[in-house]
Amino acid sequence: MDKLPLGFGMLCGGFFFLLTLIGGIILILYSEESKKKANASQFWPNINGTITVSEVRQSSSTDDNGNTSYAYYPHVEYIYTLAGQSFTGKQIAFGGVQGFPSPGNAQAAISKYPINAPVWVFYNPQNPAEAVLERTFSSAGKVARNIGILLVVLSVLIACPLIIGLFRNF
Repeated sequence: MDKLPLGFGMLCGGFFFLLTLIGGIILILYSEESKKKANASQFWPNINGTITVSEVRQSSSTDDNGNTSYAYYPHVEYIYTLAGQSFTGKQIAFGGVQGFPSPGNAQAAISKYPINAPVWVFYNPQNPAEAVLERTFSSAGKVARNIGILLVVLSVLIACPLIIGLFRNF
């Protein structure tokens, strides 16, 4: 009977350890892949394209208390033609889209991409459907990497008392 709370604690702690470790690793791998693509894109060819959509999109979430919060995201679409085939792109940079707390900040992020504006589109020569307007690693990707590192560190902090408790009681 004395071991029941210990076993339950180990089970719960083990679950949170795995959850934070796996989540952290996924975020780190995603951000590293995005960073590699940003680096590789430095050598991609470019072609003329045209902005077809340039707008701020809103996302909302409601917490348990019924409070609603909003985030605003820049959304850009562009077309480009390569070897007679038309492509549509939506990616500004690698690493995801950064959300902003106000629509003004998101509007500022897309101000350089007005509708019908000509742009340089950088495309992957191995997969021309993959393209970006900026050959950079976005700040959203950097945030994802930092959260991933934080989750891995948190998983280590969760694992330490689990291991100590396991050795003390067995």
